[in-house]
Amino acid sequence: NTPMRFNSTCARFPSIFDLEFNNIYWQTLRTTNGTFQLLGAYLDTRPNNRLGPTVRILGMLDRIEPTVLTYCQFWFDGKKEPVIVKSLEYKYIWYKSWGNYQQGIYQPYLISC
Repeated sequence: NTPMRFNSTCARFPSIFDLEFNNIYWQTLRTTNGTFQLLGAYLDTRPNNRLGPTVRILGMLDRIEPTVLTYCQFWFDGKKEPVIVKSLEYKYIWYKSWGNYQQGIYQPYLISC
């Protein structure tokens, strides 16, 4: 039995059997404060980005104003250890006036790390 993490301070690597995919596009993450459906991650290096270089994860969460603390774990070529970064913000990307603004219904977010 090998440890399911890089070291004692890193996030646990999920078992391949624990990864949950809704379909070929969405990956599911269940937390203590809701369920995420994650679509993709994109590097934002725009000069006017107030956060500086940022990885933005496009996803849905079945909560309004999520409070769960999440982290991004990045692996870089040529590095032996991952970089773990606390997520900086959950940006709600829907107008409330469009409807469906309620707990339990998936809401679109950009999660920034």
